[in-house]
Amino acid sequence: MTTFLRASAGGHDLLLDCASVQRAAEADRDEPDIATWAGHDLPILDLSWKLGGWPLDRSNCAVIIYAAEFDQNGAVVLAVDEINGLVNLEPQALARLPTIPGRVPHFFDRIAVEPIDGRYPLCLRERLDIWAIERDDA
Repeated sequence: MTTFLRASAGGHDLLLDCASVQRAAEADRDEPDIATWAGHDLPILDLSWKLGGWPLDRSNCAVIIYAAEFDQNGAVVLAVDEINGLVNLEPQALARLPTIPGRVPHFFDRIAVEPIDGRYPLCLRERLDIWAIERDDA
């Protein structure tokens, strides 16, 4: 069983493997220096805007430091609309996404098989290629 942090951004429900979540907080109020982790300034990825929503107001959003295996070089700050708690899922509760064109494969690789609170959340990749995401936006 794996524990996931549930979040929402840009109208999408998201699952983030807790093994890759280093810290989560409300921006500015709880963590004024959230973009700094272990002495490194981290890139900030506004998932709400990237996933089709409006750019977030940094004083009124949730932020998550996301890094696989404490890898500071691959760490990124994710700005999301809100954090919705934790959920435990068995491996068979997630299915691989089919091959689809566009930006989705840069962000997600699996989807919940059964709905969670009436929605099918997408599972964020363990490692995000922030440079490929930015390149696609150019």
